[in-house]
Amino acid sequence: RSTSCRTSPARSTGSTVRARAAQAEGGAGSENDWLGQPDRNIAIAERCENKEAALTFLKYMTSVEVEQNMANGGNLVPIKSELMDLSGVSELQGQLMELHNDMTGLYLFYDVVLGPVTGNEYNNTVASIMAGANAEESFANFQQFFDENQEEAE
Repeated sequence: RSTSCRTSPARSTGSTVRARAAQAEGGAGSENDWLGQPDRNIAIAERCENKEAALTFLKYMTSVEVEQNMANGGNLVPIKSELMDLSGVSELQGQLMELHNDMTGLYLFYDVVLGPVTGNEYNNTVASIMAGANAEESFANFQQFFDENQEEAE
C-alpha cells in the first residue's frame, strides 16, 4: 500500500551550489558561506499515515550507501566527503565535495529570493558592475528599482 507523505522541504538530499558567497571586508558572514540552492528535499509530514515507514525511507535515502550511489551518478550530495569513496566521481566533483566539508552557511540565489523581475534587475546590476560600472551608483539605481517594484517582489 502506498502512503502519501508530501510536505514542505526539510532535509536536503542534494544541492546545486555554485560558488562561495562574495566577501566584503568587515562584512557579516564567513568565507565558508556559499551561494546556491538545494534542489531535492525530503521530510515527514505531520499528517503522514505511516511515520515509521516514512522515517525508514528517509534514513535509507540519506544513508552513506545511497549518497555514494548518487555521487557516483554525478550528483553533488550533502554529506562530508571524508565519509565517501571519491574514486568513483570526477576530479571536479570530488574537489567540490571536499570544499563543501567546510560550508557553514548557504545563501539562496538572489534572483530566486527576489523573484524573477527584481532578481533579473539585480543580476543586470551585478553584470554592469563587473563590466566596469560604478558600484555605488549601480546599487543606488537598483535600490530605486526595488523600491518602485517592491510589491511585485513580494
